[in-house]
Amino acid sequence: MSRRKPGYVIAVILLAALLSAPQVIIGGGLGYIWYSQGSYPLPTLPGFGNNGFLINSYNGVSCWRDQLILDINWNQDTKEACRITMKDPETGANKQLDLPLPKGERFQEIHIGDHLWLTGKSETYEVIDSALVKCPVAIPYPNTRQNQWFFYQFPVDERGPNELPDLNSSSVGVEVTVPAYLEKTKTGFIVKAFRNGAWDAMGNLRLPMITQNRLVGSNSGKPGLVPMSGAKASVQIFNSGDDVHLFLHNDGYVLYRKGLDFEPNEKTISIPTVVSDSTDDATVKTVSMTQTSDTEIADIINNPEWKGWSLVRDQPLDDFNGVMRYTHGLVVDGQPVAVIVEGALSGNPIGHFYRFDGQAWSEWKTLSFPFGSSSFRTLSNQDGQKSYLIAATTTQALHLYAVEATGFRKIIGLDRWENSASIGLFFYVMILAATSVLGAILGTAVWILMRWCQKPDYEFGVQTVKLASVGWRAIARTIDLTIIGLLMIGIGTFLTRDFDWLSLAEALNLGVDHPTVSAAVRIVSTLSICLAAIIVIMIIAQGTWGMTPGKWICRLRTVRTSLRPCGFARSLAREIVFFFDCGNFICWTPGILSIALTDHRQRSGDLVADTIVVETGRRKSIR
Repeated sequence: MSRRKPGYVIAVILLAALLSAPQVIIGGGLGYIWYSQGSYPLPTLPGFGNNGFLINSYNGVSCWRDQLILDINWNQDTKEACRITMKDPETGANKQLDLPLPKGERFQEIHIGDHLWLTGKSETYEVIDSALVKCPVAIPYPNTRQNQWFFYQFPVDERGPNELPDLNSSSVGVEVTVPAYLEKTKTGFIVKAFRNGAWDAMGNLRLPMITQNRLVGSNSGKPGLVPMSGAKASVQIFNSGDDVHLFLHNDGYVLYRKGLDFEPNEKTISIPTVVSDSTDDATVKTVSMTQTSDTEIADIINNPEWKGWSLVRDQPLDDFNGVMRYTHGLVVDGQPVAVIVEGALSGNPIGHFYRFDGQAWSEWKTLSFPFGSSSFRTLSNQDGQKSYLIAATTTQALHLYAVEATGFRKIIGLDRWENSASIGLFFYVMILAATSVLGAILGTAVWILMRWCQKPDYEFGVQTVKLASVGWRAIARTIDLTIIGLLMIGIGTFLTRDFDWLSLAEALNLGVDHPTVSAAVRIVSTLSICLAAIIVIMIIAQGTWGMTPGKWICRLRTVRTSLRPCGFARSLAREIVFFFDCGNFICWTPGILSIALTDHRQRSGDLVADTIVVETGRRKSIR
């Protein structure tokens, strides 16, 4: 059958190895990442969880000079330039700043109010009038949220001669604004400010402490004092003119204070996170804030020791899940406003807006967010007159609201953001397209080698037939798959007229019941029945006449090795094994190799069913 069989076999194997290497390497690498990191490394499809890209884009949005900063793209090759992309929150219009940077250092964005810095480990530059100006203040390089940077005021006589000369005042007793930020530690929150020419730790924030029950072993112990700065605690700080507004979030509660209050010692103080009289640390378990009763936490507003703190609402969130997702603070018309979102896990969240009149909190407005909204974020302008609220759905859709003195309104600043559900689907379609191209290249190369090195004749008894080439078999299979695909697309399009695909994706990601889910089940059931019927018809036709539509067009026929009709059972068996031959449409190498290296051009399905594929009209008898 082969004139150069050793060389032919080696050439086929080398081609298969070369064209299968990208799939093997990429697949192995992704598998290793999945195994070692425990996370799915590719964009997720609807119904298999949220897309990781959501976290990056959502957390990257910040507010500067009433513009939304979406991203800062750094030149990763030279690290000598960056592009700041901004959007007008009202119109969605884009604006870009291209800024040169010194060579050889990585910078990050930090902005406080109307000031924007690009800071590295040794140098800091401020963006002024679309240009970079070297800043005398060396902004540190911490991993700090944007809403934990703020301006703080000091009397002039507390400042050193080298501190912020551009903001210096010669009048003794006049307060001067300096940058400051919060840094969370195991003991609470430390405030650091640029004072006396350097960044100085002013001390721990003085946070309310509440009565808790500690756990020793499996038994409840005596009550002890535990601060509100546990592992889930988070703080937001907003400037409004000369005022500083502080919101403390913990386990579904929101507490508020105007201005900062430090521990008695100006320097950092070690705050215990668990109080116990036990000397055996191994028996002490971390206390959960959920053990606190509503009465106990509400007592802080009546305790003179914690004067200045107020509790937004006595009842915590029942479905609280995570830090800073469903409780938020902001500033509107110079006054504090708190947002508590309920029902987010059900897919139909409602935001409750509370305002503070200086004495007590009361509910001000409510807002029903779009279905699937599961993460929320607030941004405030430096003047404290207007704030923004971002609601992010599980499929990456971002909805922006302006919160003003008169209420809230939907604006279009982020409506054109890409949707991760469509991005994920497009990504997988491109994978299938790329693997199909690699399979086509391999099939074409093997087709040429087979024409050169193999004889296509097959003899059985007194009959001789011509075996089908790998090229014509691939064309016939492509025609069959195209017919099936077009029929399913047509039926699916008819069944899904005006179907809400995004709501279905949100419901699947959240795992909640929704009318689109039951409708999708009916549609999938109908499509499955139609698909099964089409495939069964083709298998019956192949078993009876040896032909599918693709084989009929290409003048091919599937028969037993005895040249008799293969029948339904053998036809079914060879089509089941087809999923191995095509690697579930990811890698076509197994089927192509099997056809190229077997004596009768049989793929694995043919070997199992004892069938061959021949060309019609080329059968003759041997005399």
